[in-house]
Amino acid sequence: MEKQIIRIRGHHLIAIREEYFTPGLMTGKHDVREYGEKNVAEVKRLLNLILNENVDVLIIDGLDDMCYADCRLKRDECTDKERKDYDYRIAKKYGFEIGKSYSASEVISKLDID
Repeated sequence: MEKQIIRIRGHHLIAIREEYFTPGLMTGKHDVREYGEKNVAEVKRLLNLILNENVDVLIIDGLDDMCYADCRLKRDECTDKERKDYDYRIAKKYGFEIGKSYSASEVISKLDID
């Protein structure tokens, strides 16, 4: 059976990492109000998929599943050049390349969540 591929944009790696080190951080009232309950649930879902090593992860600089669960997408805040530049900076910080796929174990290692 082929592994599922999930697409995560560079700056969303931060949310995945933070949810691992501080479970429930994303469920705080501030985050739920800012990002919406669907987005918070999506962060947890993606983290669980990665931790269970059921997936490969494609790092992208565009819209991913978390974007579609985020209320800010409706306000076009997810598609500007500044956001894409941020994707590249964060991906590079953790040793990822935009457009490249990684195994879940590689993602775990690079984000230092093992």
